[in-house]
This record gives sequence, structure tokens and C-alpha cells, in this order.
Amino acid sequence: MTSFIFREYRERSNVGYGTMLAFVYLVLIILFVTGLLKLASRWNTSDQN
Repeated sequence: MTSFIFREYRERSNVGYGTMLAFVYLVLIILFVTGLLKLASRWNTSDQN
């Protein structure tokens, strides 16, 4: 998956495309971290009860 994205980025060599790709990665990472925090808080509250 990552090699495919890298190949696409290298072939187009478009700055706008690379910036969009980085922005999408950033959003995905933020969503992933937010999901982890929600799961962690859920586990913490269940442990206390």
C-alpha cells in the first residue's frame, strides 16, 4: 500500500498532490490517536467499577 502511494507520488512529482497526501495522512493519524484515547478511557472507567 505504502509503496503504491510512493510510486504515485514519484510519478506525478506534483507538490500539490504531495501536500494533499500529507494532509490525508495527518487526518488519519489524528483519527487513529483519538480512537485509541477513547478506547483507553473506556477501559479505565470499566476497571474502576
